[in-house]
Amino acid sequence: MAIDCSLVRTGVAILDDGEFIASEVIETKATVPNYDRLRIIQAKSLDLIYRYLPDIIAIETSVDFQRMTNNSRASIEALAQARAACLIAAGDYASRFHTYPVEIKEIGPHDVREAICGNRNAGKAQVQANLAQRGFVLPLMPSGQPDPDVADAIGVALSVYLKERILTLAREQGYVV
Repeated sequence: MAIDCSLVRTGVAILDDGEFIASEVIETKATVPNYDRLRIIQAKSLDLIYRYLPDIIAIETSVDFQRMTNNSRASIEALAQARAACLIAAGDYASRFHTYPVEIKEIGPHDVREAICGNRNAGKAQVQANLAQRGFVLPLMPSGQPDPDVADAIGVALSVYLKERILTLAREQGYVV
């Protein structure tokens, strides 16, 4: 399972052994106070986690803070708050399953782009095109364009899956990783 956090639209994707299972978007309205929006994101994330019972929960890290401008500080703060709500949901789930190992993985947006496109600076359109090329059918927005939040969540999930698969293969070959 992967979560692409946002205060407005949080994308969630569920993959099993690299295959698409489901996706969902958690939406909150700007007219709702932020503390309620964060509570909704946390509760709905936790609900989805319990529905699918993942063994790995991947959450995309925030953007590069060095590139922030004064105009984007509020957006970065909102993203960080949404990530915290998702991390709390994942941590709550993981802490309840002591006999069932649950890993929480964090991956940066540049690492996702590199894993999916081979280019750390790829744009969203290129990521979406590469996901489609790999057979992922991206849900569409009312505008007819692929849902960027679900596409990002699928990218996060697939990136973590590929990294874990490579590490498993390396261990099976006797490499120390």
